[in-house]
Amino acid sequence: MSAETLELKISKTVCDFVYTDKPTPEMVRAILCRLSGITVEQFMSKKRLRECVSPRQVSMWYFAKCRKKGLFLNSYASIGEFHNGKDHATVMYHEREVDKFIKTNDQIIKPLCVSLNNELRNLNKHFVI
Repeated sequence: MSAETLELKISKTVCDFVYTDKPTPEMVRAILCRLSGITVEQFMSKKRLRECVSPRQVSMWYFAKCRKKGLFLNSYASIGEFHNGKDHATVMYHEREVDKFIKTNDQIIKPLCVSLNNELRNLNKHFVI
């Protein structure tokens, strides 16, 4: 993907997902692990390294946004439970943090969000950014 195409994708609203079939949390985790170059064990670990935390943050952000749009009926607590037993406040915090990173053009989080959406859209043509 060229830099111009990536910039065009980034300039659009990243969190506007519209689809009929919802991805599973395991699918999102696998995609984020592949995109960020970490293993599932690192994703689920309690390590606070940026390379491990960023995919976890994006995953929590994605499911929190989907929940707000009515695409998932899961609570913040159930989203956190999938992410190694985190509580609802952690999920809400990461949602705010990723929104902040997207607005400030973070060089790690924002492209990860765009790439996640592109991967999910490629799996199911009902995804629209």
